[in-house]
Amino acid sequence: MSDVRQLAHRLRQVLLDTRADWERMPFFVRPMVKIGFLRRTGRDLDGWLRLTDDLAAGRGHGPRLVDDLAGLAESYRTAPERASRFMRDGARLEMVRARSRDREDVVRLLLGALKDA
Repeated sequence: MSDVRQLAHRLRQVLLDTRADWERMPFFVRPMVKIGFLRRTGRDLDGWLRLTDDLAAGRGHGPRLVDDLAGLAESYRTAPERASRFMRDGARLEMVRARSRDREDVVRLLLGALKDA
């Protein structure tokens, strides 16, 4: 369970970094990004943050967690594709790709730890 708790802390930081990224986006884009995130992952960002707090504290999770985490991982995996529609700066897009891979990896590690727990 300690792996789950550690990974929950890491996921919390990923989510906070995601929020910071959103805050740097133009204000008219943010609502679309937030709605898409909710649709793809089953939770809004605050809901994910609450969930990481629960996991880090050793509290249980609902039956949909594995499916929702899979959706979160997929959302991070496909983020560069969505970003490429609006971004033309190749270096910046490569940064998005790297961040997205790292974020997806944390989610997938947590999924694995939950399955092993």
